[in-house]
Amino acid sequence: MEVSLFWIFFCLARAVLCFESYQSNIPNGNNVPHPCKPGSMWPGVGHKLAVGGKNRNYFGKDFESTGKMWTQTLCRKDSDGDGKTNGEELGDPNCIWSQGQLPEISKNITHPGVCEPWNHPRCQQQWKWLESECNKKEFVCDAISETGVQNMTVQFPESKIPPRETTYICVIFDLPQDNDYHLIATKPLIDNTNIVHHAVLFGCEDDVELEPIPTVCDMVPNPRCREILSTWTVGFSGDCVHNHTGFRIGINGYKRAALQFHWNNPALHSTYTDNSGLILYFTDDLRTHDAGILTVGANYLNIPPGVERTTYVSYCPAQCTDMFINDKVYIASANNHMHYLGVSQRIEQYRNGSRLQDITSETMYNYDNPKTFRYDKPIELFPGDTIKTTYVELEPIQTVCDMVPNPRCREMLSTWTVGFNGDCVHNHTGFRIGINGYKRAALQFHWNNPALHSTYTDNSGLILYFTDDLRTHDAGILTVGANYLNIPPGVERTTYVSYCPAQCTDMFINDKVYIASANNHMHYLGVSQRIEQYRNGSRLQDITSETMYNYDNPKTFRYDKPIELFPGDTIKTTCTYNSLSKNTTTYFGDSTTDEMCFGFITYFPKQNLNISLCTSWKSIPMCVIRSGQSYNGCYLQEFLKFSEARFMWLFNAVMEFCDKQCSTQCLEVVEEIETLPCLIGEFREYVKHFMEGSPQFREFFKIFENCLKIVESNNLSTGVYQNNDVSVLYILLIFFHAVLCFICN
Repeated sequence: MEVSLFWIFFCLARAVLCFESYQSNIPNGNNVPHPCKPGSMWPGVGHKLAVGGKNRNYFGKDFESTGKMWTQTLCRKDSDGDGKTNGEELGDPNCIWSQGQLPEISKNITHPGVCEPWNHPRCQQQWKWLESECNKKEFVCDAISETGVQNMTVQFPESKIPPRETTYICVIFDLPQDNDYHLIATKPLIDNTNIVHHAVLFGCEDDVELEPIPTVCDMVPNPRCREILSTWTVGFSGDCVHNHTGFRIGINGYKRAALQFHWNNPALHSTYTDNSGLILYFTDDLRTHDAGILTVGANYLNIPPGVERTTYVSYCPAQCTDMFINDKVYIASANNHMHYLGVSQRIEQYRNGSRLQDITSETMYNYDNPKTFRYDKPIELFPGDTIKTTYVELEPIQTVCDMVPNPRCREMLSTWTVGFNGDCVHNHTGFRIGINGYKRAALQFHWNNPALHSTYTDNSGLILYFTDDLRTHDAGILTVGANYLNIPPGVERTTYVSYCPAQCTDMFINDKVYIASANNHMHYLGVSQRIEQYRNGSRLQDITSETMYNYDNPKTFRYDKPIELFPGDTIKTTCTYNSLSKNTTTYFGDSTTDEMCFGFITYFPKQNLNISLCTSWKSIPMCVIRSGQSYNGCYLQEFLKFSEARFMWLFNAVMEFCDKQCSTQCLEVVEEIETLPCLIGEFREYVKHFMEGSPQFREFFKIFENCLKIVESNNLSTGVYQNNDVSVLYILLIFFHAVLCFICN
């Protein structure tokens, strides 16, 4: 018999559902009706889904801003914009209710987070997320009404949920064994919607031990119960199998099964119980094929913080399908599965290196609204086919970020600081957005809270003005200045000078650009700043000049006749600080109590300049380094990958053979290291700064610099010391050569 393959990408997850405890923080919190399903309730009052979930509705956001407490302000607010206050909707029109009291009104309650009537034109702003909830279909599976279909209910007894964030709880039970049957559908019976995250039905080996009492288990409930037969997760109403197939149970199929629930209890409630279960529908009118579920995807993810897009690709390669698929199988349906960071997922089929088709494709993945891809004409899968799974994770909204919010969001479009009332772009230019421009943007606010207040909130934003009447040129912003500052305390004048040198502008400016405006930027120690333009070593003009800089009263230098900037020009930035008010050293950093030395230059046309940042670390121009170019003999970008074999062998020699006494062998190695261009002068300082988070490198530099002092004081020759018959360094280099030969041969 051919086997029909039910395809599913499934893994276990962590969710955030509605918390019943918060219902007691608002009047009638457990009595809010579903606005578009008469007779149903909406227990997740502050959420966009009735059962809860991650995404909050307008009331949920307001509720969170009050610390999840019922206040006069929250009561009198109309969160959903339907003309009724939250208090009127929840039965507290006079805003007199307090926790533990009976509400003034307990009938005709309406939803404070859903504008009603929900389909009225004034409520259109919520249609996008509410329509899927209001039009959500009940479980429909015609097959369960067919003659001869039987059902059995597996339901947990009232079970106490432990005060633990994640619990997998399982029972192992007998399936019908008096005949051969096909399992054709399952329907969940969810009791505690605050806690139950998902359910999985596993097929077990015949002689696995029964466990009729709910028992804490692992993600796979038992080593002998590994075959998935059915799944449920938030957003699904049930599982209806393709009408040509079913999961075989009974005499010649699975005789025992495990039902697993995942309880998610991040608030560590100790009083919760659960009585959930699953209805199994099966028939002895066997269908054409037996079904199975194959899980594809990745067992490893490492998603860095603050990144807009992180993409992982995994394969079920041809070697695997060729080994384990005996003859072609048919894909009847498939599901994607990620958690709340997931934004898109695709499963693709390849054959002989060529892409055939999508098995699934969700460019707007929503964990709370899962989608099943069903195929009335099943997809054929052959031995030797490859299955590729691609998933993209998105950094959540309102995330703490770095000074550059995301490595892929580096181009500045606009800035605001205290003292500015807005940003008006030069009338010949604009920042291109849309089809051929930026399609996404990051908005970053810098919150400065030196008093460490814990009760402050913020609701700031930015209004963007744009037009389809395109101006003559696209605009860009070039940041110049310094990435290194070290301002000693109690000094009236400390000056730093940085360059965007001719080598950089010659490399990255294709044709002349025009400077339309510029701004200086320092913090509160800054007293003066100037940005100057040089050509062929001669000073041309100031781009900015503030002899009395004031952080709270910023100045924009605008040019009705823009300044021409050519390839090979040099931009010099000079910043001066007064630290008489400080008793500690001030460094470069993003805090207001740190310091900066930047200039923001708005220019056009954007296509003539290929970088957005031209700064220096001491005298090292970062644009040259980032481009992979050599500067004073050092290819710093490559060196910082620590792929240079010579350095890594010398590094290992120091770490393995050196000690605090700086033996002769160590001094030989140190002297050799000192000849590396990227470990001379300011380059060495930069590498040391770059690697200061590594204990190994901190130890390396401690040993290296200690021994280097001895080398310098002894005025050692540049040759390698000999120890008896042979040099240690020579041995290392011979060994290195031998290893290379071994690898090559």
